[in-house]
Amino acid sequence: YPLALLADVSGSGFGELAAAAATLPVPEEPALKPASEYRLIGQELPRKDLPDKVAGRTVFGIDFSAPDLLYAALRMPTTVAAPVIRMDPEAQLSRSGVVAVEPVDGGVAVIADSFWTAKAAAEALDVEFDEGALAGLSSDAISARFVAALDDDAGAMPWPAFDRSVTPPKPVPPDRAKAEAALDSSARQLELQYEVPYLAHMTLEPMCATALVEAGQCTVWAPTQHMDAGHKAIAEIAGLPMEQVRLNTTFIGGGFGRKWELDFLRQVTQAAMAVKGRPVKLIWTREQDATHDHYRPACIARHRVGLDADGRISAVISRLAGQSIYTQKDRTLPGFPDPTLMSGLIPRDYAIPSRLMDYVEQDLPIPVGYWRSVSASQNGFFGECMADECAHAAGADPIDYRLGMLARTPRAQAVLKEARRLAGWDQTRQSGHGVGVSYNTGFGHGATIIEVHSDGETLSIDRVTCVFDCGLQIDPGLIRAQIEGGIVFGLSAALYGKATLQDGRVLEQNYNSQRLLTLADTPPIEVTLLGGTGRPSGVGEAGVPGVAPALVNAIFAASGRRIRRLPVLAEGLALVLLRRQALSRSRCSARSDI
Repeated sequence: YPLALLADVSGSGFGELAAAAATLPVPEEPALKPASEYRLIGQELPRKDLPDKVAGRTVFGIDFSAPDLLYAALRMPTTVAAPVIRMDPEAQLSRSGVVAVEPVDGGVAVIADSFWTAKAAAEALDVEFDEGALAGLSSDAISARFVAALDDDAGAMPWPAFDRSVTPPKPVPPDRAKAEAALDSSARQLELQYEVPYLAHMTLEPMCATALVEAGQCTVWAPTQHMDAGHKAIAEIAGLPMEQVRLNTTFIGGGFGRKWELDFLRQVTQAAMAVKGRPVKLIWTREQDATHDHYRPACIARHRVGLDADGRISAVISRLAGQSIYTQKDRTLPGFPDPTLMSGLIPRDYAIPSRLMDYVEQDLPIPVGYWRSVSASQNGFFGECMADECAHAAGADPIDYRLGMLARTPRAQAVLKEARRLAGWDQTRQSGHGVGVSYNTGFGHGATIIEVHSDGETLSIDRVTCVFDCGLQIDPGLIRAQIEGGIVFGLSAALYGKATLQDGRVLEQNYNSQRLLTLADTPPIEVTLLGGTGRPSGVGEAGVPGVAPALVNAIFAASGRRIRRLPVLAEGLALVLLRRQALSRSRCSARSDI
């Protein structure tokens, strides 16, 4: 059948191939290729996209062009969100090169024959936004509100327990009285509180897209992560059936969850509706991108931990306060707190006899959304710092302590033991030098160890060691690249990342105030892969969650200073850069294929 099928549709597109394939009988028990016959899976292969990227030929969303192209620039409120209450476009419509001025979601689009003309007109536009509702909204006030919410027993929504005697497991209300009794009967109790700020994505490519609306059809070229919902939103705005809308996905100059949002797709379609027949390219400025993001929510977590007579964790009751991504996106789950905030608040792989999690949702007018690794980005920090503090309270080695809770998870034990060996964990270190560890339960099984030297006021990051088991390795080179990139992304956030609100305005507006890790900042990174069998897990987000906790745990090991709030450098530490021999540790080599 396959050979006849290929002959019939030779030279056709995938749609024709799929239609022909649908006529074939479906085998009841298809035979899978044995691993011994794999030719590509498990091989480190040259990337087909790399030559064009190195040569600058790749077309990202911001690079797309078309004949007769117009440009759209935005005028947006100075606060994170505010509606337009008055606008007078006449002065800018008379400006040379300006074609249209159109209200769009979140602001006003000025459309002109060049981006510079559109931007200058947008900045000069006579427009007023209703920003009064956000007056006085500041990061300090939000933090205080979240701390107070941690005491709101009546407003806390518990994470359900699950009855696993049925398939699928049935959610049931947790037994709070039993959890409190287990905590009260512990030999020792700890109360640990951690905080993370709002975080922007700071993608190198800001929000951008191009749209063309013509009679009976609409075409959009965009660097989007959310094709299905984007296609639907474009069709609704254009007033067209979905089959008359084409959404072309370009290469994305950094997504990390930001380009899952639909705001820029809606805006470019609205702008193109004002100048039908001509393509319009919308480009956000960097300042707009930083101050009108859909931020990773700020959160505060409180762990109440019970230790038994041997210092092992016997009970944990954890509460989180923060905004809900699901609520803002109308995706609430009856009886469930937001899993994009709560999942993994207590590390799921650790054998803890009694555990209970709940959530006090906070309603704030700040746009929030998915950020690389989602709940694991903050809960990895909360849970792994808790594990480290419990190990210290028990007088135990942090890795041994974790291994004791992972006896039923041999893959987790394997990555921790190998990371311990590769990082030289047990060697004697000079005063002021220390290593910190974290175990990543969010994606696959990963262990991260960071070595630093610090006196509690200055910090130098010397080395990052990561061991990861994602199951079946499709392409080991791509896995290592994703883990390395995630580590750099996570270090940027742990050291610098914050979106500080003052009167509803975000203060960090560009890379000078919201820094990213540079080559000079970046320590040597060593990634080792284990496993290679079993169901493959995702790797694109796996390198992020372990970084922040390993870093602050290392700072404690080196200096005795415990940091419970991010970013690290906002807590008074100064980063010391050593002379980095960047090229000597690079993996780059001359290759004939690029």
